[in-house]
Amino acid sequence: MTRQQAETVVGWLQDQQSQLNTRTRSWAALPDPLLMAADLLSTGDLQGMALLSGGRVTTAMIASDVPPADWQPGAVAPRQRFAIRGNRVWLLARAKRLGDTELLLMRQIDAGVLSPAPFVTRVSVASEPAKLLPGQATISAPDDLSIAAADPRDLNSVNDDAARLGSSNSANPNPIVSVQSNTSVQSVRTFAKGQGGRALEVWVSQPRTLHDQGVRAVRTASLTVLVLILACIVMALCLLDSLVFARLARLRRFVQRIETEPDTAARLHLGQGEDELHLVARALNLTLDRVTGDHNIMRAQGETLRLIAENGNVDDVLRVIQAALERRSPGAPAELQSFGPPTLAGMNYMDPTIWAVSVRGRAGDRYGQLRLTYPGVLPEDIASEAAWMAELLGVAAEQERLRGQLSFHAYNDELTGLPNRRGLLRTLARTVPDALERGTPVAVLYLDLDRFKRLNDTLGHAAGDELLRQVAARIGRACCPNDQAARLGGDEFVIVLPRAGTEAEVAQIAQRLVTTLETPFEVFGHAFQPTASIGVALAPRDGHDPEQLLRLADLAMVHAKARGPGRVAFFTPDLEDALLDRVQIENDLRETLRTGGLTLAYQPLVNLSTGRAEGLEALLRWIHPLRGPVPPSIFIPIAEDAGLIGLLGDWVLREATTQLAAWRSQGIETHVAINVSAVQLLTPNFVVQVKAALEDNGLPPSALALEVTESLLMDGTPGSAAHTHLMKLSNHGVRVWVDDFGTGYSSLSYLHRLPIHAVKVDRSFVMGLRSGPEAERIIETIVTLAHHLDLKVVAEGVEQDWQAEVLKRLGCDHAQGYFYARPAAAGQVPRLFATPLGQVLQPALPPSQAK
Repeated sequence: MTRQQAETVVGWLQDQQSQLNTRTRSWAALPDPLLMAADLLSTGDLQGMALLSGGRVTTAMIASDVPPADWQPGAVAPRQRFAIRGNRVWLLARAKRLGDTELLLMRQIDAGVLSPAPFVTRVSVASEPAKLLPGQATISAPDDLSIAAADPRDLNSVNDDAARLGSSNSANPNPIVSVQSNTSVQSVRTFAKGQGGRALEVWVSQPRTLHDQGVRAVRTASLTVLVLILACIVMALCLLDSLVFARLARLRRFVQRIETEPDTAARLHLGQGEDELHLVARALNLTLDRVTGDHNIMRAQGETLRLIAENGNVDDVLRVIQAALERRSPGAPAELQSFGPPTLAGMNYMDPTIWAVSVRGRAGDRYGQLRLTYPGVLPEDIASEAAWMAELLGVAAEQERLRGQLSFHAYNDELTGLPNRRGLLRTLARTVPDALERGTPVAVLYLDLDRFKRLNDTLGHAAGDELLRQVAARIGRACCPNDQAARLGGDEFVIVLPRAGTEAEVAQIAQRLVTTLETPFEVFGHAFQPTASIGVALAPRDGHDPEQLLRLADLAMVHAKARGPGRVAFFTPDLEDALLDRVQIENDLRETLRTGGLTLAYQPLVNLSTGRAEGLEALLRWIHPLRGPVPPSIFIPIAEDAGLIGLLGDWVLREATTQLAAWRSQGIETHVAINVSAVQLLTPNFVVQVKAALEDNGLPPSALALEVTESLLMDGTPGSAAHTHLMKLSNHGVRVWVDDFGTGYSSLSYLHRLPIHAVKVDRSFVMGLRSGPEAERIIETIVTLAHHLDLKVVAEGVEQDWQAEVLKRLGCDHAQGYFYARPAAAGQVPRLFATPLGQVLQPALPPSQAK
């Protein structure tokens, strides 16, 4: 019996140690095993838990009655698995975690619970042996008894043969327990070995025989004990009903309330005491406090995320955070401040009630500093609480910044920073009604740069963008503080005058803008002097709708541009009629191209030395069934704006080459020159079209000359489309002439850069021969330059004989004009080659006498 009792004690201790080992290994795999430490310590299931690194304590949680000396951070962790302190047995277990970290658990067992049978009524732990009474046993060991860390054996494998049944004190040279001679020790079991080979042993004594007391005494004692036991059972049942069952019923009702009302703030109260039910109630209340706090935080976070998703601003998010902080810590304000010093991050050591954290976006951009001020001591979880607040504030600030950027790009021009069309319309929608209430007009100035395409095509789009930025800056400086400038696109700007005066005052402001833009701009090392055309519409005189005002101002600008560069024009009702007429002309031109109705007239190119026609220029004519002859100066710009110039050019090319082939079949060996627009020349298949027209009619390439303007040749830089097409055609044998030479750009570099065969002196120089010697000197210079470059010179607009004589004397090669012949139909062309053209009626007079 005594041996079995001792083995039961030892086996129970070993089982407790095995369970602790298993639990330690299981919890070591958790990411953060300390999360459950508080609940386990509060229930008494454990008395200590620690995380170790390199054998030293990093983080520990211990019960209040545990000596803290060995559990301080940085201290060397206990290495033993078993220890005795006073009247308590300590079980320790360690398990490996990631790297060199370990988990250490400690459990306390009171020696009073080690009694496994009624014959062993008390088991005590003491450093000195005590007298063994009947039915008692003693576990005696010194305080330093432990299992060394180097011992790899588990408690379950401890050698239990250290002492066997019948052992005596003399068998052990260093006895742990000494027993009185009147006590018979029947069982000694080894539980654990300590330093120096000593062991903790359980000694169970054999009770005195029943004969020593007598049978009657035993029976009387047994009956007395039985009665006392029954009385205790009755009293226990009464107490159990009043204390346990009633409180369990209260606990059940409380749990049911928590289930039905998750947001309740109720707490469980079971009176005074320290029993298990009070421990359950205390743990449950702590859990509810934690859940309530987490619920409030999650609710605040959810409300904040909802605001962010609904494009709420930072102030809205800050108010939600302030409300959540107020619920937890009344009187604790949250402030978003500008950037504070780096030392302010975390707790402010000058004021321990303040916590500050930087507010950053997801990309790391700083938006300020969140400052939390508590009325008392900072809460323990202040770092995590401030972190989620700052993180959500950073997301809100970043969203607000992105919305601002999107709004700016939606309503502003990316190149110049000025409002775009959408932003301008929003400004007009606000400005016009305000002006109507004040009774003051609003002026809308529609500004378009003249010859902007020249710079864009010559120096590239980067230079054009730079010019637009400089123009926008200069317009901004020229405007008054209340004026609003905008860029609609391309080279078109709009200036809104919300407090415009009279029409004369608006005209003065518009002319001042034109003058401001005439000052040369420095663009990538090149001086560029643009001019601007401005159209003006006034509200409410011309309309109230912003879209309508822009359209009318645009119409006035087109009218101003048609009058010449640098002009200002106000909208008038007849301009709208002209616009409708322009639209009608465009529609009629489309119909004419589809059904036919265009013709070509031919004007001869006369050799000044022989007076005979040597070539022809094909001129497009349109006889409208209702309008009659429509001048090319009217329908050609309309065709360019409407995208019809390509079709017109292709028709002229086909018609001229077909007619030229017919004349050559009649024996008239001549060539024809046609005008080529920029749109037609830059068409990708233009070279193919020209070659096809020549081959289809059996004409040599030298029979065709292409007349291009100086403005078009400015795009003739190597690699450009114009340069490539002209070089291909010139190499094929087609001749290239420069039309209206001397009226465009001052740069003559294209004369040697492009395959030019002849230049045509503009009629303005020929007409200027009458006004003085300057025009004659200009023509002479052009002739000299062209001949030095091996180019032919053709003079246009010759209407009088003395002009022909002067041009002949100056060295011009060819001439054309009304003096020789007006443009004629194809059927009249053969007679132009029959005889010399033009008759010299009198000798040429000097310009000074020809007035």
